[in-house]
Amino acid sequence: MLPEGTRVEVLNCALYMCEPVSLSHQRTISDLLLAISQGLGKRVIGDLVLRPLDVYLENQDSAVQPDILFISNSNKHIIKDDGYVHGAPDLIIEILLKGER
Repeated sequence: MLPEGTRVEVLNCALYMCEPVSLSHQRTISDLLLAISQGLGKRVIGDLVLRPLDVYLENQDSAVQPDILFISNSNKHIIKDDGYVHGAPDLIIEILLKGER
C-alpha cells in the first residue's frame, strides 16, 4: 500500500513514481492551457482538462495523469460513469522542462 497522496502512473502493470512539479512547470501548463482556450474561443468542440485526471489505457493495464488533455465531443463516450477517461483522448500534453525529470 502506498502512502496517501503518492503520485504514480501505471504503464503495463508497472508503477512509476511521479516527481513533484515545480512552479515553472505549473506556469507552463497554465500558459499553454490559456493559449489553447483562447484559440478555441467560444467554440465548444470538446473538453479541455487539467491534471489530475486518471486516463486508463490498454484495458486498465495503464493509468496516467497527463498535464493537459482534450476530448472532442465525438469521443466523449470514453468518459465513463466513474468520472475517469477510459481510452485515448484526442490530445494528451505532458510538459517536460529542462532540468526536471
